[in-house]
Amino acid sequence: MLRILLETEAQVYAASIPQEKPLDDPTTAFGPELLDRLSDAAGGRNVGMDGFWDLDRAMRQIADEIRSEYVLAFRPENLTHDGTFRRVSVRLTRPPGVRQVSVSCRPGYYDSFE
Repeated sequence: MLRILLETEAQVYAASIPQEKPLDDPTTAFGPELLDRLSDAAGGRNVGMDGFWDLDRAMRQIADEIRSEYVLAFRPENLTHDGTFRRVSVRLTRPPGVRQVSVSCRPGYYDSFE
């Protein structure tokens, strides 16, 4: 699943509710952690909720993040199309007077064969 998410251009957001007794259902015991890994790989984020009553807040938070994001593009120096994984790093210098800025990005991408 991680490889598929790294190969696609889709951005994935999730909302998860932690289980009170994780061992009661082994199929969902690591759900929030798995959603963190999958959404991070796809350039999105997993928003934790306290319970189903918190769904509205989580959806508003995701919608606000999507509406306020910028998309950056680049051209790699290595133009060899060999199907290897290429790491990406984004650094941000916060402008003066700006209180809070966050950066999220994919860890990299697989260069496709042409």
